[in-house]
Amino acid sequence: MMNPKFTIVLVHYNQMNYIYEALDSIINQSYDNIQLIITDDASEKFDKDKIEKYVLKKSKIKDLNFVVNKENIGTTKTLNKSLKLVKGDYLLFFAADDTLYDENVIQNYVDTFQKHTSEYIVTSQCYMYDKELKNKMYNYVSEGYEKQFNNFSTNQIFNEICKKSLFASGSTAYRKELFNKMGNFDENYKYVEDWPFHIKCARQGIKTFYEPFVGLKHRDGGISNYNVRELPKHVIQYYIDICNTYANEIMPY
Repeated sequence: MMNPKFTIVLVHYNQMNYIYEALDSIINQSYDNIQLIITDDASEKFDKDKIEKYVLKKSKIKDLNFVVNKENIGTTKTLNKSLKLVKGDYLLFFAADDTLYDENVIQNYVDTFQKHTSEYIVTSQCYMYDKELKNKMYNYVSEGYEKQFNNFSTNQIFNEICKKSLFASGSTAYRKELFNKMGNFDENYKYVEDWPFHIKCARQGIKTFYEPFVGLKHRDGGISNYNVRELPKHVIQYYIDICNTYANEIMPY
C-alpha cells in the first residue's frame, strides 16, 4: 500500500478550550490520507457544527465523522463506538487537550508500520508538558526503556507492564486488524481502556514496537494527573479501573 488510510480518533470531554489546538495539529500533518473521528462523551459544551466547519474549511480532510453521546458512558465504550466507524488500516487515539508533536507524526507511524509488517502496535515517545503546553517537564518513556524495549520478549513486556503502563495512550498506534484479533477494549473498565488492553496483548504474545520519534505533547491536568484531595466521581472511577486492572489482568497470572 503506497498511501494507506490512517484514522485519528480525537477524544473530547469538556476540553473545548483546547480542542482547536489539537485539531490544528491534525490539520497540519504532512500525511494526507487521514480519516478523522471526533468523539464527545456528553460534555457540558460541545459545538459539533462549529468544529465540523473549522475542519472542512482549514484542511484537506473530507472523511470526517462524529460520535456524540447524549449521556456520559465513559472513554472505553465511546472508543468502541468509534471503532465501528474506522476505515483506516492504522489508527491512533488521543485526547482533545493534547496535540500531535509535529507535522510528521502520522507519516512516521505509517512508515514504521510499512517497514515492520509483522507489528500490530507501534508506540513512540510522549513529551509531558505543563497546562499551557509550553514547558516540557519530562519524557513519558524512560531512557532505559527507549534503549532496550524492542529486545524484550512478550513475557518480559508482560512483566514490565504489570508494574506500570509503559506506553502513552496518545502516542500509541494500532493496525486495525489487531481489534479483529483481540476484540474491542474491555468495557468492564470505564475510563482506563489502554492499560488492560496492552496487558492482554502481551499475555497473548503480541509485542509492542517502539519507534524513537516523538508522537505527542501531553498536557498536564487530565484525568490521570489529578492532584487534589476531594476527587470528582469520574476520577474516583478512574482509580477503581486501575485497581480492577490489577485484580483482573495481573494478579491471576
